[in-house]
Amino acid sequence: KAFAVMGDGDGMVVHDANHRPTVDLKFIQRAESVFLIAPQFATHLIAEKYNLPRIAFTDGSSHVPYIFSVEDTLSNDWQLVNEEDS
Repeated sequence: KAFAVMGDGDGMVVHDANHRPTVDLKFIQRAESVFLIAPQFATHLIAEKYNLPRIAFTDGSSHVPYIFSVEDTLSNDWQLVNEEDS
């Protein structure tokens, strides 16, 4: 559904200046979330399995994995923190 624009749903994209496609915004938002979260989740599982660094909240003795949301990626208040400063 995400890639079928026109036609009989065969996935073919055909240019037709007279066709106005309908857009299901809820579906696009859900697809965007899946495309953002699934790779992060897979990366976290691989990093955990091979004891590699990963993004997490920590209090020094324990950590909680963190997965970025769509809102996080669109945020403009990011700050880089050096390990020496933390």
